[in-house]
Formats: sequence, C-alpha cells, structure tokens
Amino acid sequence: MVKTKYLAQTKASLRSARSIKNLKQYIMKTSFILYILCFSLIACWTSCEKAIDTNISHKSSSQSQLLPRDGGECDNCPIDDCCCAVWLQPSEQEARIRLCGSSDGLLSCSGNATGNCSAFSGGGHSWILQDGGFEKAIFCMDQGDPFYVSNFASSDPANIIVSCQNGATNPDTMWIQLGAGTSRYIQTNGSCEILPCQ
Repeated sequence: MVKTKYLAQTKASLRSARSIKNLKQYIMKTSFILYILCFSLIACWTSCEKAIDTNISHKSSSQSQLLPRDGGECDNCPIDDCCCAVWLQPSEQEARIRLCGSSDGLLSCSGNATGNCSAFSGGGHSWILQDGGFEKAIFCMDQGDPFYVSNFASSDPANIIVSCQNGATNPDTMWIQLGAGTSRYIQTNGSCEILPCQ
C-alpha cells in the first residue's frame, strides 16, 4: 500500500515536472517570438520615418523665388499645388470656418460662378480655429482655381487671414472679415497669389 502510494506520488511529481518543463519551453518560445516581433516593428518604424523633402514647390509673389518643401506643414500638398493656410487675425479668439474648392479636402462641395471666378467643385474642410488651440489650418489648392471661405457660426463674426503662399518669408495674404453665415470667394493665380472674385 505504501509502495503504491509512493509510486502514485512519484508519477504525479514526474507529470508535474514535465508540465513545468513544457511550460518553461512555451514561455521561452513565446518570449523569443515577442522579442523578434518587437525588433521587427522597431526596425520597420525607424526605416519608414520621413526624410526631409527638398523638392521645389511654387513661387512667392514678392520675390518670385521658389520655395522648398521643408517636410513641415506643406508636405501633404502635391508639389504643383499651392500650400494655403487660414488663421485667426491678431487678438481674435475663435472662428468657425468652412472652405470649399481645395484639392485635398475630404468633403465634396461646389461653388457658384461669382464675379470673374467660374463655378467650381472640389474638396471641403471645416475647422474651428481657436486662439491658444488650433490656430492655423493648412489646405492645398490647384494653381489658378477659385475657392470660398465661409463663417458657419450662427452669430459671431470671423476675422481671419488667408494665404496660399504658406511658408514664404513675405507671403501674399488677404485679411477677411466674415459676418455670421457669410462667404468670400477667392481665386489663386499661377504664383499662388490670392485675388478676390469680383
């Protein structure tokens, strides 16, 4: 009886030792796979990091010099497009801006022929610009295309600055005051200057 009991305990100990050995092997294999996976992800992540793009974009109106793309704000615009921006005028707190006609907008929209500007369709954006928060919105425009900016606030005016020479030393800018629910139609030219549609 004692022998049988001892034999049963020995078998149980052997099973336990085997399961511990199997568990250790499983942990080691899993750890090895996780190390390889982490190393591969780190290698992939660092190899896919963007280098600074030094391609030439478009001309500045004031000096007609070509502007290099610096890998910053304008790196999402195609090289032949104008890199544009809209931001708050000094001492303004907030503006609710909708834009239509860009080459990179996610929303689909269209604008009517206004003054010397033809009807258009393109991409749309909506932003809430805030002092001390999201102060500047970047968008892309095909050279020579019209677009509009509008104030979608129900009661507050929007005082903004628009430029399609974002990143230039002395960019061509347009200071705009929009009443609640109003729009301003603008057109770019071949030098990414902006002109009112009149």
